[in-house]
Amino acid sequence: MNQKQYTRRLIIDNDGGDSQCGGGSYEEFCSVRMKDYIGLGATTLFYTTRSSGFSVFTHRTKYGTIFTSNMPHFKNVNAVSQMIAQGEDTLSYSLRFCREHGLEFFWQMRMNDTHDSTGADYCTYSYYSNSFKIAHPECLLGKHDQAMKHGMGSAVNYAHPLVRKMACLFIEEVCQNYDIDGIQLDFFRHPVIFPHPSEGLHASEEEIGVLTEMMRQIRAIVDREGERRGRKILLSARVPDSVEYALFLGMDIQNWLASGLLDILTTGSYLQLNNFAYAAELGHKYGVPVYPSLDEVRIQDDEAKARRNARDAVLGRIESALDDGCDGVLLFNYFGIHRNDDFGEAERETVRIAADDARRKKADKTFIASVLGRGAVAGGAPPHDAYMNIPSLSPRTPIAVENSASVIIRLPELGEQEKARLHLWFADDTSGSVRLNGAELGKFSGRQTVLEISPSALCHGDNTVLIAAEHAVLTDAAITFTR
Repeated sequence: MNQKQYTRRLIIDNDGGDSQCGGGSYEEFCSVRMKDYIGLGATTLFYTTRSSGFSVFTHRTKYGTIFTSNMPHFKNVNAVSQMIAQGEDTLSYSLRFCREHGLEFFWQMRMNDTHDSTGADYCTYSYYSNSFKIAHPECLLGKHDQAMKHGMGSAVNYAHPLVRKMACLFIEEVCQNYDIDGIQLDFFRHPVIFPHPSEGLHASEEEIGVLTEMMRQIRAIVDREGERRGRKILLSARVPDSVEYALFLGMDIQNWLASGLLDILTTGSYLQLNNFAYAAELGHKYGVPVYPSLDEVRIQDDEAKARRNARDAVLGRIESALDDGCDGVLLFNYFGIHRNDDFGEAERETVRIAADDARRKKADKTFIASVLGRGAVAGGAPPHDAYMNIPSLSPRTPIAVENSASVIIRLPELGEQEKARLHLWFADDTSGSVRLNGAELGKFSGRQTVLEISPSALCHGDNTVLIAAEHAVLTDAAITFTR
């Protein structure tokens, strides 16, 4: 295992919605989202200049399309034209903000975002503002208004050499024109980028090979431009937290790491396939820091979603990631921090606590058997069940208890805690008994039960909850720690 010291980061993702800022001044731009990052304790901003689709941006570009349209769902005026008239854009403004407030800055490129094909009102506007897709339909996986077996038809096909060439040009242009600290390649928004996976088939050797070659070209670009300016440009990628599933999609991430193509690894999305330790060990094996992406919870059950989005559960996820060896976390689509109300302030305070080791250690925490359940890939992707190595318990993926059944709840090293409790939720009234790590914990009845736990009964790592009942359906399980 590589023993080098890695940089601790708390990364915030911003998908670029600040372009809707009225008159286009720097002050108006910062008032949309940037102001909310002040004092949070975040170290790094990943900034996307337009979420969809490939080749459309809100920064100045001679290779892509500059997005200046006003779409029906926009609440405010798209001010990109006004910014450009002043010699500025969303990328220069966000970079300026980060320099003023001591934040590391990465330009983030969504490698194949297909929000232009979801069926929402804005899709037509997004697609028809994309000059590359209009001019090169042969570069798409299908038709822009067509769902593939997996993924969307508006996705560009990275097997086509023009797509790879354009991706490299976009990245080179940003490296040459903006004093960024790094590039983040988001392959998980959305991950179907080749014909074979769109049909549910494993990516071909040729598909895997051409993507790795593109990564080599991108690495050469950022190294050359970093040397030209006298300061390294870091290269990061967001990919599945599974070597095997990533390879199925065409991403040979182990090869990328072994070949020195990445400086940073970010893993996961609305889907988590392994414990955080898996990604940490993978990255550290090759001397690369790892930051799991803690995306919003999309479980379709209001109560289950609420307890997963609560502060103590968010802090539990972060504590678990750090305990498993990760070097920080990426908060993706954590839009609550931008709300101008009590909820928004509560979300910002959660991030402040997360950034402060002493406060986070003392804070109440919840550890849920499965935060994301079976998970899903935004934009669609081939089935991932065969690659999932962690519990998937949730109201949509319950566990049937016929005499007995067990579930694992993974815990970090927490030190002394005042109170620990096991919480169980069932589909219907039921009764039975519970053992924790082989020891009798107690009996229960009803649809929800709470059992006190002696801290000595818990262990660092996997804790096995064994439920004995004649007929029951377990829908959720968690362990909480309070002071």
